[in-house]
Amino acid sequence: MEKTSGKWRWMPLVLGLSLALNLLVAGAVVGAFWHHDGSQGRSHGAGFAGPYIHALDSEDRRSLRETAREREPQNVPRRARYDTMIKVLRADPFDRAAAATALAEQQASVLSRQDALRAAWLDRIAAMDTADRAAYVARLEALIAQPRGNKRHK
Repeated sequence: MEKTSGKWRWMPLVLGLSLALNLLVAGAVVGAFWHHDGSQGRSHGAGFAGPYIHALDSEDRRSLRETAREREPQNVPRRARYDTMIKVLRADPFDRAAAATALAEQQASVLSRQDALRAAWLDRIAAMDTADRAAYVARLEALIAQPRGNKRHK
């Protein structure tokens, strides 16, 4: 039986990782459009923070995203992080440590954005007067009470 050359031994792993990364990116893009398209039937979003954001009115949500974007460190553009991972995935032999480092950098970027969004949300809530906050809480309670997949933001 003929042995597979070392060059091709990693190919199924590289192709599998490439497919997984492509599916993650496609899922993120679809999720972003679904999340931000203004449609009435969207989900709460990922994690626990979705309802807190969706209960804000559209202007507050827009402002919150802009504020979070401004606060997020922009030391490495997102595209450059994906380019780094693509380079790592194409390398022969596959460098697991380099892939782990690239993923850790992407995770740090996501956490940084979440921190910026959390701070911007807290600033917005703190700036509300009692009546605005009560209206926000009513929208939040209504949003949480509805069955998943049947969210209506008013």
